Amino acid sequence: MWNPLSGSNGIVRYYKNKRLMKKAVEYRKSIQRSSEKFSDDPFYSD
Repeated sequence: MWNPLSGSNGIVRYYKNKRLMKKAVEYRKSIQRSSEKFSDDPFYSD
């Protein structure tokens, strides 16, 4: 028998993890982008 409580709980945890992963990826990408800007322009400031 499927337990709706544990099922929805697992789904919520799954989506939270996906959102965190997405944030981590975007954060890493933004760091790469800013470091590229730094290498392109030594006087670059945020």
